[in-house]
Amino acid sequence: MLVSVTRRRGGRQRILSTLLATGCALATYSLLCSFFTCIGANYEGPLRLLEPYRPPTSDEAAGLIPIEYALTSDAANDIIFVGDSACRSGLDPLLFESLTGLRSYNLGSFGSLGISAYFVTLEAYLAHHSTPRVVVLCVSPTAILNVRSDPDPYGAAIQITTAGTLYERFLRVYGPPSQRRSVFADGTASLRYFTNRGMAISKSAAATHLGGKVPDRLDEPLYGFANESYNTLRDKTIKRRGFFPLPGDHGAGVTIFLPLAEPHSVITWMNDGVREFAKLARSHHFRLLIRLAPLSHTQAPWDSECIPAWLKRLETEFPGVSVSRPEILWYDPEVCWDSIHLNARGVEQFTAKTAKDVVSLVGLAKAAKAQPE
Repeated sequence: MLVSVTRRRGGRQRILSTLLATGCALATYSLLCSFFTCIGANYEGPLRLLEPYRPPTSDEAAGLIPIEYALTSDAANDIIFVGDSACRSGLDPLLFESLTGLRSYNLGSFGSLGISAYFVTLEAYLAHHSTPRVVVLCVSPTAILNVRSDPDPYGAAIQITTAGTLYERFLRVYGPPSQRRSVFADGTASLRYFTNRGMAISKSAAATHLGGKVPDRLDEPLYGFANESYNTLRDKTIKRRGFFPLPGDHGAGVTIFLPLAEPHSVITWMNDGVREFAKLARSHHFRLLIRLAPLSHTQAPWDSECIPAWLKRLETEFPGVSVSRPEILWYDPEVCWDSIHLNARGVEQFTAKTAKDVVSLVGLAKAAKAQPE
């Protein structure tokens, strides 16, 4: 009997010890997860937009360089270009100045950031600079109607969280509080992203501390560039006033856009975003010129009514908004780098067209030196 009681007591003690050890392990795990999640979500170092444990990608550089200029420079500009990669690689401020005598800067980035990021970049510029005479909002028409392409050269990876995407990181760092999603926005998937990010940042910091040398990620080669770092690309871009020329005459691939299904309409968030630009123009007293970027003639002719009607409504509702026409420009494939971007000859043609439109808008006495189309 005594042996049986002793065994039962020993069994209970083992169970309690196991539960206690398990509880301590879970508590430790939870504390570590909370610690790393806090670091991942609230990192405030100089690379907070980037993933601080690795060099930037070329897309990250394309998003960071314009807003860094907006926040840190104080140069006055008559004209500001802002938009996606069709803007960034399609409008040359130095050529524009030679045609008009107006100083300009290109704050274009790339399409995946979205119009909210373009808006935040312009807001940052206005907060640190004198108000420009005209802001040219330049995006590809393909960004307005959610055009599907065939084939998709980039694939369609399934994402269970968007927390790590560049546009969410951008808005989390630079956007208003309303644009900052919770670490639990996508449940455990987004939580896992921030935890893993915090672990990687901590590991990198520990390695740096033990090694005694702090690597400058901005001086390391960008992903996608063999011999270009963030710092060298930034310096070249600022020297060209934000313009990023594409290499060569033509890109490697051609994307063919399918004809739009009927009926179709402007994407809601794009419509809302452009309206925010119009309101900003009204409150800051500058003219907003909407200039859609050209498309290659290789594309199926589409949307002869939806985009023009939408732009006309914007002009009617917001007197400070003007639209460059024709709304959609079709360029010869020989001056196009790909379906939605221009090569050097196309840039000359498009910049000259935009220069004429801006000169007409601001009412300069002397006409732009732009060549006829």
